[in-house]
Amino acid sequence: MKFESVNAQELLKEYISKTELDDELRISNIPMVIVRKDIFFTFWREMTRIVGAPAATIMYFAGKVSGRELYGDMKKGADSKEKLITALCDNLLATGIGKIEIEISNDEKSIEIVAKNGLPIGKRAEEKAADSYFTGCFAGFFSELFDKKFGGTEEECVAKGDKRCRIVLREEVK
Repeated sequence: MKFESVNAQELLKEYISKTELDDELRISNIPMVIVRKDIFFTFWREMTRIVGAPAATIMYFAGKVSGRELYGDMKKGADSKEKLITALCDNLLATGIGKIEIEISNDEKSIEIVAKNGLPIGKRAEEKAADSYFTGCFAGFFSELFDKKFGGTEEECVAKGDKRCRIVLREEVK
C-alpha cells in the first residue's frame, strides 16, 4: 500500500487559525514547536563535531523515542491505520518537514519512506546520510503502529548526492 499527503494545506490553515500566543501550539492535538529547519541541521552538525560517528546513533534513538510519542499523540481520534499514516504524511508536510510517500509491503515487514525533495538535515549536510533522527522517528512510529520492532537505514540521501532521501524500515527478527 502506498500513502502520501492529502490534506496538509487544510491542516496548515487549521494550525494557523487555532494558534494563540498564550497557548500550546497544536495540529490535530499534536503539540508542536515551530523551528527553523536550520536548527535540525545545526543540532546534527554539532553532535557530529562533538562526538563523531556515534552522533548518528544518538540521533537515531532520540528520533525513535520521538516517533513513539508522535504515534501516541496521533492515534487519538484515528479510526484506522490507513488514516493515521495519511495523517502522518499531512502533518510532516504541514509542519515543513517535507512531502513524503510511504509504501508498506503486503506482509507489513518492510516500509519505504521517500522524500523526493530531501529531508531538512540532508538538504544541508554533505557527503554522508544525515537524517538519522528522522529514520529513528519513522522506526518508532511504525513500531508502535504495527506492534512490531522496526529498525531503519537511510538508503539514499540528498547529502550524499542522491536525488532524494529514502529510508527503509525492516521488521527486526528476534
